[in-house]
Amino acid sequence: MKKGLMVLAVVAIAATGFVGFTYAGEEKTSYDIEYNVNCASCKVTYRNEKGESKEVNNVKGNWSQKLKANAGQFVYVSASNDEGTSVKVEIKDNGKKLIEGTSTTRDYTARAGVIL
Repeated sequence: MKKGLMVLAVVAIAATGFVGFTYAGEEKTSYDIEYNVNCASCKVTYRNEKGESKEVNNVKGNWSQKLKANAGQFVYVSASNDEGTSVKVEIKDNGKKLIEGTSTTRDYTARAGVIL
């Protein structure tokens, strides 16, 4: 009787001790990144798939750029204006927002960057 009770206790403790664990799955190795910028008029700077810095001048309204990125890669987008109007930048992975930045101050750059 004591052995049966002891085995039952060990099984119960073991079972409840592992209830909070979940399978994490495989780590993500690649990302579908999208940069989005909204401004009246601005200059956009971003990092491309190779990690190179690129500039786009005279952006008006909405601008976006898609790229593939790898785990550990730094992705970055910024937008600056000299009018003091609102500027918003964001980085998404597969449609899910990772980070955003905003600015409404003249000569201030809205920035967003993240290491994947």
